[in-house]
Amino acid sequence: MSILQFIFVVGWMKVAESMINPLGEDDDDFECNFLLDRNLSVGLAIVDDCYNQIPALEKDMFWCSDVEPLYSVDTAMIPKNPQIGSVANYDVKTDDEVMMMPHMDDVDMYDFESTNHLIPRKTFSVISIGRTFGSRASLASRKKSMMFDQLMRGKVSRKQ
Repeated sequence: MSILQFIFVVGWMKVAESMINPLGEDDDDFECNFLLDRNLSVGLAIVDDCYNQIPALEKDMFWCSDVEPLYSVDTAMIPKNPQIGSVANYDVKTDDEVMMMPHMDDVDMYDFESTNHLIPRKTFSVISIGRTFGSRASLASRKKSMMFDQLMRGKVSRKQ
């Protein structure tokens, strides 16, 4: 296989990959039902230039058949908003957290000489005080806290 053939094949493979997964590497990245509805609405918006130009009504092979609804009663009532993730409203709050805020005496609301008030700041933070060995702690901090706990309990003697 020549270099030119290789470049040609790799280029078409990238095109095929983007056609198979248009929104990313995983096919679970998007909701198929939303894409179908969106494509239908865009397609109908394209042909809106034919507004009030109604074609002649003719009988076809499906004239007397019953039309089934597109959605069941349950799925028709589900609101369509694909931009909200599944854990967007998940509130991770435990009893071990303390909310930290600046003291109101330290903040001068009417200090117009300083330009620091133009910079948006984070006004509070949440610190978890109950976790010493949680998954968020680094390995070094875990080792330090383990050594500190052992020193406090008297299990490890200090080196002289």
